This record gives sequence, C-alpha cells and structure tokens, in this order.
Amino acid sequence: KNIPIQKSPRRFCLILALIFIFSIFSVTVNATCQLSNLTSVTATGDPATDIVAAASAQIGKTGAQLGATENWCADFVFSCARLVGIGADVIPTTGSVTALYNGILNAGGQVVSTPQKGDLVFYSPLANTHVAIMTDSINSIHGNVNGDSSGSFHLTSRVTLCKYTDYVGAYQYVFVR
Repeated sequence: KNIPIQKSPRRFCLILALIFIFSIFSVTVNATCQLSNLTSVTATGDPATDIVAAASAQIGKTGAQLGATENWCADFVFSCARLVGIGADVIPTTGSVTALYNGILNAGGQVVSTPQKGDLVFYSPLANTHVAIMTDSINSIHGNVNGDSSGSFHLTSRVTLCKYTDYVGAYQYVFVR
C-alpha cells in the first residue's frame, strides 16, 4: 500500500536521514588478492635487488598459476614485496593501483624523473591504470599483461619483461622510489 508522504512525515524524514548518513560515510572497497604460488627467492637485504629478483622469478607465469582472482598488477607488486620481506608500511597490501600509488607516497615514497632498479612505474594520467617493477632504467616486469580477451583475462595474462615504454605507449608514466 502506498503511503502518501504527508501522512507519514516521520518515515519520510527517517529515510532522508539514512540516505544522508550513508552518503557521508560511503566506503571504498579495494579488492586484494595475495598471490599464493610465487616462486621463492633468497633475499639479500637490498629491497631494490630483492623485489626485482622476486618479480623475475615469476616471468612467464599466468594469473591462474599464481592464484589470481582479479586483475592483478598491483597484487603482483605487493606480493613480490612480501615474498622478500618488504612490509606493508613500505608497499601497501592493496589490489588498487591508485591506493598503491597513494599509499607508497604517504609512506615516504617519492616521484622520480629517472627510474632505477626496484622503482615502480605507474601508468596513465593519474597513475591509476597499471603498475610494474623497474629492473633497471629501461626495462620493467609487469603482472597481468598479454592475456586473451575472452573474459578470463586475469587467468590467462602473464608476468612479462619488457621496456617500460612498450607497455601501452600512449599512457604517461610516473616513477616512484
């Protein structure tokens, strides 16, 4: 039964109040998938060398082989970091490229103009489309690339080594150390 607004002002006010409260306290959910099947490496104690070694050990593996359940470039970065003992206080545990970028900067990371081994490269105008790990000043290791477009991209995509400029050349890049 439809109740006219003028006959139930308390109910109408309650609904408006709930809408207002939920609009103020909206929650952003970032999916996160700790990749579970990474090949282990021996950490040297040098974070740049270690994260590159962790990423290098995964080259050629697919998302399915690594246990990915979503688009996983950011998951790949933080999973490689955890594999070699780099904590969430340095590289946050998040599946969101934007949250990863902001978290690293908030933890003291800095945007740099010339990349070096161990830096991260973020792609797009707002550093929010894709992320990879620099192996040196030219090459980078990417998770979640070169999959088929059948709807299961995250399962068929692979860990790939390439020049950072070869990944979707139309994008801008931002390097973070």
